[in-house]
Amino acid sequence: MNELTLGETETDIEHMRRLCRRVMGNATPTDVQSVTQYAELIVNYYNTLIAQLPGNIFWKDTAGAYLGANHIALQQLNLSDLGSLLGKTDNDLKLNTSGSIKQTEHSDQLIMASKMARFNMPNDTLPLPNTPSNQHHLVSKVPLLDEKNNVLGLLAYGNDLSRQVELEQQLKEMKKIEQTVSQAKTDFIASISHDLKTPLVALSG
Repeated sequence: MNELTLGETETDIEHMRRLCRRVMGNATPTDVQSVTQYAELIVNYYNTLIAQLPGNIFWKDTAGAYLGANHIALQQLNLSDLGSLLGKTDNDLKLNTSGSIKQTEHSDQLIMASKMARFNMPNDTLPLPNTPSNQHHLVSKVPLLDEKNNVLGLLAYGNDLSRQVELEQQLKEMKKIEQTVSQAKTDFIASISHDLKTPLVALSG
C-alpha cells in the first residue's frame, strides 16, 4: 500500500491515479505517492500541452489579468517566461498594441458581458509588441464559462496569416506585371500593323 499523507485515503489516491491516466495515458508515472503529486502532474501536463500549441494563445480573468499563455504568445509579448506574464494586465506590461489598450480592454469586457464569442477580428484586439508591422493576424476570443454559465474570464487565439497575405500580395504584383507585358505586346503589334499598312495603302493608290 502507498504511504498516505495526512487527510488522504486510498480512495482519493486511486481516484487521482485514474484521472491522471485518463489525461496522460501510459505516460503516467507509477511511483506517485500522493494526491498532490498527481494533481501537479496533471497541471504540468496541460501546461506543457498548451505551451506547444500552434498560434497565439492566452487567457485572462475577468479583470483582464493574464492566467496563462503558450510559447508563441510569450514570444510575441516579448517575455522570456510565463512567470513574467501571470497576474499582469496589458496596462501593467505597457504593451504597444496596434489598437489602444483601452480599446482591447473594452472589446474583452463586451465579450465577457455578452457571453458571446467573436471570431476573426483584426490585429487591433491582440497585443503584439514584438511583431513586425507587416504581420497580420485574425483573432478569435471566447468567454470562459463554468458549469453554471458564470464567466471566469476570456480565452484568445490569434492565427498568423502573414505568409498568406504576403503570397496574395506577390500574386497581385505578378498579375500587374502580366497585364503590363500584355499591353506592351498589344501596343507593339498595333504599331507594326500600322507601319506595314501605311506603305501598302500608298502602293495600292
